[in-house]
Amino acid sequence: MAAANGNPSKNRLPMTSREFTKLLNGPQMRRSVGLVILLVAAGMFSLPGCREAAHVDSTGESVTTETPATTTARLESATTADEPAVSAPPTPRSVAVVEVAQQVDREPGTATPAEPEATPSEAQLARHGLRRLDGRHLTLITDLPQLATIDELPAVFDKAVAHWSQYFDIDSRRLAGWRVTACLMKEESPFRATGLLPSEMPAFENGYATRRRIWLFEQASDYYRRHLLLHEGTHSFMYEMFGTCGPSWYMEGVAELLATHRWKPGALRLGVYPERRQDFPLLGRIRMVQDEVTAGRMLTIDEILRYDGEAFLSQLPYGWSWALCSWLENHPRYRQRFGKLRRALNSDSADDATPADLNDLLLRLTKDDRKQLNLEWTFFCREIDQGHDFARAAVDFRPARSLDGRRATVEVAADRGWQSSGLRVAAGQAYRLTATGRYQVAQDPQIWWCEPDGVTLEYHRGRPLGQLMVTIVAEDRARPAVHEPLAVGSQRTWQPAVSGVAYFRINESSAKLADNAGNLTVTMFAAADN
Repeated sequence: MAAANGNPSKNRLPMTSREFTKLLNGPQMRRSVGLVILLVAAGMFSLPGCREAAHVDSTGESVTTETPATTTARLESATTADEPAVSAPPTPRSVAVVEVAQQVDREPGTATPAEPEATPSEAQLARHGLRRLDGRHLTLITDLPQLATIDELPAVFDKAVAHWSQYFDIDSRRLAGWRVTACLMKEESPFRATGLLPSEMPAFENGYATRRRIWLFEQASDYYRRHLLLHEGTHSFMYEMFGTCGPSWYMEGVAELLATHRWKPGALRLGVYPERRQDFPLLGRIRMVQDEVTAGRMLTIDEILRYDGEAFLSQLPYGWSWALCSWLENHPRYRQRFGKLRRALNSDSADDATPADLNDLLLRLTKDDRKQLNLEWTFFCREIDQGHDFARAAVDFRPARSLDGRRATVEVAADRGWQSSGLRVAAGQAYRLTATGRYQVAQDPQIWWCEPDGVTLEYHRGRPLGQLMVTIVAEDRARPAVHEPLAVGSQRTWQPAVSGVAYFRINESSAKLADNAGNLTVTMFAAADN
């Protein structure tokens, strides 16, 4: 794994989490239960996704970044850092073994025992070139020089705590006395010399967190440094409040969601959706998904839900988990149901909940419109972009009927994403499509008027802006197949290769629908009937 700042992977332990997982799954482990207990007790490995198990962060985005756009939970806080790690609690070792092996945890919200290591004195810190910054909920120890963007981190964290509390509906009284000590490190040696970076820590690339301890390596941008702190802080908060972070995709996806942020001194907003790359240096989640979709490697929702902890030793699962959580959080059709997952964590029975329970809950909540959910996810992955307009890009569904040789007309809105025609077409049958209308595709500095062939003043994905497009959705399966869109323009003879329902939209970025207006009319009929 390559760190965001380009540092090579650091091997700090004789056994990594990946090596331990292989050992755990091997036949010899069935004969070595004693060894498992010994390793867990020694804190020698991490099991992402298990309660109180250590979980390793990996982020390492380079190049592109996404900026926030329309967000459903626009908490005034920040989101995402790179993947954290959560270690077994510093309570008696025998308890840690039980929690890792059986996922048995304490009552949610009860106080966590103090970390075993005492924080070195100011004099000890100074001798090793370290300094300490204190906020209400965060003590930051760093070897970095005095800079406003570093010294403000405790204030950023404190504001994030208020927003995490709001997002997860936590009574502020439960946070009394909760403090996290974070080590922000340029070099490891002074932290090892003072005992702040224990030798038995699992290897990690960017960040690692327990309920009350966070370790971060310095990052290449001010934004990503905050993002990483907020990501790891989300893990610490969830483990402290609930004793679990849920299944792996939810644990990492929500941490990424709540680490993606906007910060102006004194004002923090979390859970934003990226609008401009330059505002989110080193955050490349959107480009990651775009590249995977272009390469034909789009993941289904079911595949993301099946992620285990070991998957997060690479970067892609972070991108996909963030994309799914961000989409569910912002989509007008699914946001309330997605919110029920965090409420389930914060219920009286949360202590008995397992990662599988949260997955089952999501599947139950979407069982009545699973096909639509899967179809909309496919469209989102194909259209994902900075500033994605979740409301306008939501698919417009209509009951479908067969065209059956009859002439039919369909109204297509210029300010919406994919819209069902409500017309089912047959494979191999030729259809004639004609389109008319005048509609708006921009208004700055003046209105850009457009007709179905599009305008060549600007191109989107290699085609004229505003050009009428069609695709076919094969709906007769659990996961409807979406075929490659075709340009229609003002007229086209179309012979679909498969049977399905025709969907239309104009050629426009999902981020630029808000300044569009008007409709066009599409007429369809079987070519032989003309």
